[in-house]
Amino acid sequence: MLVVAAALAASGCTGGASARDADRQFQEGADRPPTAQTLYNAARLMVDQGRDEEAVWTLKRVNRDYPAYSPAYCALAECHMRANRNGEAVAILNTGLAKCGEDAVLVNNLGICAMMKGEYDSALAHFTRAAALAPGNVRYRANMAAALGRVGRFDESLTLYKQVLPEVDSHYNVAVLAEGRNDKERAAREYAEVARLEAMAGHRGSQADPNGSDRMAPKAEPAAPIALPESPAPKA
Repeated sequence: MLVVAAALAASGCTGGASARDADRQFQEGADRPPTAQTLYNAARLMVDQGRDEEAVWTLKRVNRDYPAYSPAYCALAECHMRANRNGEAVAILNTGLAKCGEDAVLVNNLGICAMMKGEYDSALAHFTRAAALAPGNVRYRANMAAALGRVGRFDESLTLYKQVLPEVDSHYNVAVLAEGRNDKERAAREYAEVARLEAMAGHRGSQADPNGSDRMAPKAEPAAPIALPESPAPKA
């Protein structure tokens, strides 16, 4: 009986120590300031819930407390862009570049701001710089292609689109860009090429049908010829 009591006493003593250790560790964690990633994740959740003003406050705190954390600059700029505060977005992205150094995402998003203002030559310069910093990112090259089309350099735009999109979608995008510049002749040529390529694809699909039907192959949805901002993955 004494042995059992002693064992229980020892067990109770150990459990109390473990509980005290857990309480101490919890308190230490509660006393530590939130990390940049914790604040960033909270801000993204606020954005998802439509609480942009709260997100802006939180992201400004990240910029202040963790000035080298580049994702927060991008997220804050996106908040400003959604509210049509393009000037504030540009200022935030430039601050991010000053604090973080050459960052492809920040540079690309500066290009987006320039596109929204109709400053297509400036946008092209930013997208070209972003593509040079991250050659493997196809989004930056697609954005370059969109900017080239906006300034009427359709052949270069088409060549670049073909590096990142199916040929039919590349011609479609250039057709839309040509329409945007009121170049009806170039738009007509591109749409004709789209029709030719789709007809060829449909013919191949019909021949490959094991049932011998003449059903056309499904039409692929073309990619929209717009420049896209990028939200970076959180950094630890």
